Amino acid sequence: MKANASGATGAAQAGSSFLGTLLGNGGSTAGTQSAAAQLGGVKTNVDTGGVASAASKLSDPNSLAQTTGSALAGGTYGTDTSAMKALADSVAGGPSQVKSSLLDVANGKYLGGANPYLDDILGRSSAEAASKVGQQFAASGRYGSGRFAAATADAVANVETQARYADYEAERGRQAQAASAIDAAENARAGTAGNLYQGIAGINTGNGSLAATGANLSLNANQAGLAGANALANLQGSNADRSLTQAGALLSAAQSDRAAGMAGIGQVQTVQDNLLAPGRTLAGIGAVEDQAKQQQLAALQDLFNEQQAAPWRQVGLLSGVALPVAGAGGTSTGTTEQRTPQPSLLQQLLGGGLAIAGTASKFI
Repeated sequence: MKANASGATGAAQAGSSFLGTLLGNGGSTAGTQSAAAQLGGVKTNVDTGGVASAASKLSDPNSLAQTTGSALAGGTYGTDTSAMKALADSVAGGPSQVKSSLLDVANGKYLGGANPYLDDILGRSSAEAASKVGQQFAASGRYGSGRFAAATADAVANVETQARYADYEAERGRQAQAASAIDAAENARAGTAGNLYQGIAGINTGNGSLAATGANLSLNANQAGLAGANALANLQGSNADRSLTQAGALLSAAQSDRAAGMAGIGQVQTVQDNLLAPGRTLAGIGAVEDQAKQQQLAALQDLFNEQQAAPWRQVGLLSGVALPVAGAGGTSTGTTEQRTPQPSLLQQLLGGGLAIAGTASKFI
């Protein structure tokens, strides 16, 4: 028990030192402090500068893609068809020069003697026909006769009829030609107007394609900007999650340190008892040893006294046998010794062991 008590002194001092260090460090050990320092020094956030810069460029409303797309969608690069449309409307709606020039002929305005030169022609032809008839009748000596007048009238009428018929037929031909020319001109004008309108439609289609291209360009730019913003948000969210995880781990360590510190405070009295227990045990054992030595000395003294008193006791016994009457009616003297039972050394050691066990139970 003395050896165990001496060995427990070192353990108790080590426990006291550990508890002092633990409480001095706020309930944390050196290993916990090192781990917490390393954990706190870990850089949890990923640098978002590059992603933020890229996202800003992608979502810039003044970027080349956005400005070009907006310009294309707004018709900045589209072909202006206003002049061409005005020409097509003019060709399609206004009369052609052919129609303006030949419309009277096509409508028969010059049929039925409307030729301003026909009368002059008829006058000269009639005069020539009458002169010819007169020459013929004069040669036969019948000039001025009744037959002469009738022949002259017939000749003049025949010339006029033929001339007017020829002029009518010629005008009918010109009328048909004028109508055909007008129809051809109108068809050509309609074809020209159609070609112009078709060209305008093609230009408008091209303009629409440019606008659609611009809209898609702007849409793609917006989608790229949104993708960049989402990437930045996801990266920032991951940084926040890692920071929260790190903070949670550090908080858990701090809470564990606090719990360890509080538990250590509760063990202060136990540690003090542990520090005093070896000394108390040694003191108890020393007292038992001292008492045992005192008892040994007392026993030796008793033995010595017994040995010294033995001859006299023997004399007394012999005198009692030799002189039995001497004691009748007389007095006697002697010494009586009363002893108080003391606990044995084994009992005292067992009692000390139980006391030490009770102290040690406080650390369990």
